[in-house]
Amino acid sequence: MDKTITLENLIAFAYNETEILETVNVVEAIDNREEIAEEYEVILATKEVLDNSSREPSLKALDKIFLYSKGEGQAYT
Repeated sequence: MDKTITLENLIAFAYNETEILETVNVVEAIDNREEIAEEYEVILATKEVLDNSSREPSLKALDKIFLYSKGEGQAYT
């Protein structure tokens, strides 16, 4: 049975957010269809970059937030 696998399915699978039946379908598609396996590899590489990226705001951004919270700054400057 040929199941349609979407980009959304592959992303959900990469983040372990798929139901068991969807997981089986995605794994089967990755194992049997080269173009899907290649797309999944790109998703995994992108996920790794995002996971390793800086998630902290800059000091300038923090200063603006603190000033705004004290009523000393503007929201959009």
